[in-house]
Amino acid sequence: VLMIPEVEPSALLEAGTRRLSVNDIKSRRSILWHGGLYTLRELRAQLRFFETLHHRIRFDKVIVVCGDGLAPCDLKTHPLFEFRAWSRDALIKAANECRLAILPARLSLKLSYLKPASRLRCMFALGCVALGDARVPEVVRLSERLRMPIIPFSRPVEAADRVAKLWKDHPEICRIQRDGYQYVTSEHG
Repeated sequence: VLMIPEVEPSALLEAGTRRLSVNDIKSRRSILWHGGLYTLRELRAQLRFFETLHHRIRFDKVIVVCGDGLAPCDLKTHPLFEFRAWSRDALIKAANECRLAILPARLSLKLSYLKPASRLRCMFALGCVALGDARVPEVVRLSERLRMPIIPFSRPVEAADRVAKLWKDHPEICRIQRDGYQYVTSEHG
């Protein structure tokens, strides 16, 4: 058995260092959805969650960074979403605009077991709080290690309540950002 460690790129860690050096969490009013084209089905499945969350906290928008950035026809005019093509620079820029990130798991977990956890590490490398799906064991382990909420996205109203509570708790967001970044730099840097 050969184990290949997962290391976050230095460009992401440098961006995270810059982000954490500025305490401006209150000015970040958007949410990042970091997935692939294959997660757009999951995005549609979370519409009720995002609409409920928007009603509770009035965030600006959900920045969706994936694929070529083209919005699916049914989401093209939805006022809560802005679609951007994936690139490392686009991801860094979007993370800098967002207070937190929502990281999807595919509806068929057998095709998505480890990907959501690696996306959480990527967001923490960028200094951005990342919330993953409670159905993914690796996400649950990382969330517990960082003492952050585990979000049951399969229950949209409960998920919106938990995210809204965290959104308003600026000291807790700052603590999770810092702890997540330190974890990634020590374990995956």
